[in-house]
Amino acid sequence: MTIAALSKRMDNRFRRAEKRTNARFDAVDARFDAVDARFDAVDARFDAVDARFDAVDARFARMERQLESLGDKLDRMSNRLDTTFLHQQKTLDEHEHRLRDLEATRGGSI
Repeated sequence: MTIAALSKRMDNRFRRAEKRTNARFDAVDARFDAVDARFDAVDARFDAVDARFDAVDARFARMERQLESLGDKLDRMSNRLDTTFLHQQKTLDEHEHRLRDLEATRGGSI
């Protein structure tokens, strides 16, 4: 076998090995592309879930503000009722005191 024939034979073997290697790398690249596409799909789903969580957080924040406002209104109403009750209780106590004084001065009955 001559050097030219040996060189040609070696070149053919290297070309075949290169083609097989390139085919393997192309297959791996295709699998990586498929995995990347799946990751992109998962990322899109996570982004959608994040958007829904953000919407739920906004609704909870709005509900919290409304509950705080309602609590403030109830506190104001309670304070107003307490003030009214104390005033009426004071008036009633004063009335009772006057009735007792009247009964004491009249001898027991009005």
